[in-house]
Amino acid sequence: MEGQEGGRVEADKAEELTWSRETVPKALKIVSARLYQRDLISLLLVSPWLNQTLVSYPPLWLVLDLREVSNAGNRLVNALSLPRYRYVKQINLEFAQGVEDEHFELLKKKCPESLRDLEILNLNGCQKISDKGIGAVTSICANLKVFSVYWNVRYNISDSSLEVIAKNYKALESLNITRCVKLTDKGVQHILLSCSLLQYLNLYALSHFTDKLYKKISHLTNLKFLDLCGAQNLSDDGLTCISKCKNLKSLNLTWCVGVTDRGVIAIAEGCTSLEFLSLFGIVGVTDKCLEALSRTCSKTLATLDVNGCIGIKGLSPLWWPYYFFFFFFLLLCRALEWTKSEEKMGTREVYEQKLRRGNLYHDPTIKPGLGTPRCPRCFSFVDPSPDGKEWTITSVLHDATSVAGSGIGAVLSAVYGINTVIPFLQKRLRGPKWLPFLAGPPPLLLFSCASAALGGYALPKFAQLSVTSYYSASSISHYGISLLTRQVEEAHNSRTQQEKLQ
Repeated sequence: MEGQEGGRVEADKAEELTWSRETVPKALKIVSARLYQRDLISLLLVSPWLNQTLVSYPPLWLVLDLREVSNAGNRLVNALSLPRYRYVKQINLEFAQGVEDEHFELLKKKCPESLRDLEILNLNGCQKISDKGIGAVTSICANLKVFSVYWNVRYNISDSSLEVIAKNYKALESLNITRCVKLTDKGVQHILLSCSLLQYLNLYALSHFTDKLYKKISHLTNLKFLDLCGAQNLSDDGLTCISKCKNLKSLNLTWCVGVTDRGVIAIAEGCTSLEFLSLFGIVGVTDKCLEALSRTCSKTLATLDVNGCIGIKGLSPLWWPYYFFFFFFLLLCRALEWTKSEEKMGTREVYEQKLRRGNLYHDPTIKPGLGTPRCPRCFSFVDPSPDGKEWTITSVLHDATSVAGSGIGAVLSAVYGINTVIPFLQKRLRGPKWLPFLAGPPPLLLFSCASAALGGYALPKFAQLSVTSYYSASSISHYGISLLTRQVEEAHNSRTQQEKLQ
């Protein structure tokens, strides 16, 4: 018996060992393909068999993610020194700390073979990378297809870096040089003329490029994504040349203030596969460009941003006062209806009290006259003036409409002024971007004050005109009913008296 139990224990241990060595690593190898790299590295410490299994599976180590990591430069060198990263294809150093040119030079000397298959390199926000580091990268990465140096404003990558990139990477597919302020037309021109397979080009926040450079974008016949946000020197001629990129699907023209309908119409006619188009802040476009887009891109265009395009009638602030005025008129009518219903409830209570006293017939309401403004059946938002010549609205209604008119006038004028004056000043004034926002508020403030005063005066007048017109029509109808009722009563009384005499 003891021998059998001992055999079972040994068999269980052997089965568990087999499970740990074979089954668990195979299962985790399948699952780990969906894990983040940091979690994957933690799994290496679980067991020797799992470590050996995961390390021997190359597809798990094609990406090296050091995004927002401290001391990322040394970690990059140490990681690429390991055999499992010898086939790495993507390195992400976005906003990583401690990445300098020296680290890429060290990689060039220590393990250049680890980067021979690299295709994607993200250096966004790496402020200590300069032309020296880019030169080291291009000397050891022969197959780079996606390169990003977003927001390099400290050490400033210059035109020489773009010249080296254009020389070494003819098959480059994506380039992001957002806010690399030291670059000029000369450097970007090398990319446009050499990298004909480029599909993604991000020139965001680079307002100093000239229209001559934008015209050369037409050489990129495979281009699908183009971001020109803030391109102040872009003209309709440059946009017409860009329209030759027939495969363009996403185009960002935000704050390209020199563009008009002619350029957008050229894009609509040339780039018929557009899925995204931003015209934000362009004051020179009108409904004509929208008509052209609707004719040619209606089947593919999914997103169209026209905020701030005051030339488009459907978005013009001139229509907003009418909408607010109509809305306020509806509210006023609703208030009148509610007050009238309250007055009717008071009249019903009076009539019920008269019914209980039994003097309803002997105290008819038609004798005082149904058309008088003090009649309980009539609306009571007006008070007769002391001289009895005209009706005026009550002080409560006058004050309420005056405050509402001032507020509506101030708000509408401010909104209209911001959407009209600021873009006008941005187009006319030359200088820093904050200059229109400094020169615009004083005239906007004066315009808002004048509009508030006008609204505070005009709205009470309109309210009095509306209420008194309502009273006049109501009084005439009630007076006519009163005369008819009186005639009926007099005819009835005379007939009753004749019957009694007979």
